[in-house]
Amino acid sequence: MKRHISILGLIFAITVLVSCGNRQNENTPEPTKKNTYKPIEALKEPTRLEKMGMTEKQVRFEDDTPEAQQLIIPASQMINQKSYKTAIEFLDKYIALRPDRAIAYMMRGFAQTETENYTNALVNMDKVLSITPENNYARMLKGICHLKLKQLPEAWAAFGNVIKKEPKNMLAYYNRGQVLAFMERYKEALTDFNEAIRLQPDYAPAYNNRGNVKFLAGDKEGACDDWQRSMEMGNTASEKSYITHCQQSGKKK
Repeated sequence: MKRHISILGLIFAITVLVSCGNRQNENTPEPTKKNTYKPIEALKEPTRLEKMGMTEKQVRFEDDTPEAQQLIIPASQMINQKSYKTAIEFLDKYIALRPDRAIAYMMRGFAQTETENYTNALVNMDKVLSITPENNYARMLKGICHLKLKQLPEAWAAFGNVIKKEPKNMLAYYNRGQVLAFMERYKEALTDFNEAIRLQPDYAPAYNNRGNVKFLAGDKEGACDDWQRSMEMGNTASEKSYITHCQQSGKKK
């Protein structure tokens, strides 16, 4: 799966998230009127660790004891190497020494998100926000975790809070559009996908998922146009829907 780097200065973080990578070419089942909404995947904040303050250099705190430094610096290295479970073990010990360090909770929550421990990740994001209320990366990660847990009202609220702080955060609109689609609020979902595309016109997943919503809302021609645009941008996730609903039906040549 290709990774797509977007412009969000955000956060997810965000978001979140978080991960820092966006998946474009996932084999997404084509939507049907009987099925629920089929997105590519809830995206995480595409910025890398530097924007989230997690690099080895950024976690060298002068007021840390040598013992504490020997925990948080390796944790950063482990996250960079995607050794998330080991990173969590180091961070558990570090937080016992420095329970006031917001970035440690951010790192642990990020690692928990990557290991699909979304419930505990939410606890850590709340802790981050209690220490640093301005941290929009934590808000984006919260939205992603709620979405993964199918907690749609909470996910909707989290992404909305990101947008209040950063009204030009493309991924927040994209992710909230996915939440609204799952809630079958298609008109509102289209509004969010439209805004995501306005903010970043070259973001193929937004065209794919907007096409899915248009199809479910009865706009087959508009869906085919979006899937075709997504494919032209290199997103193979749209191919199955396009072939099934556009080419085979004779809607598109």
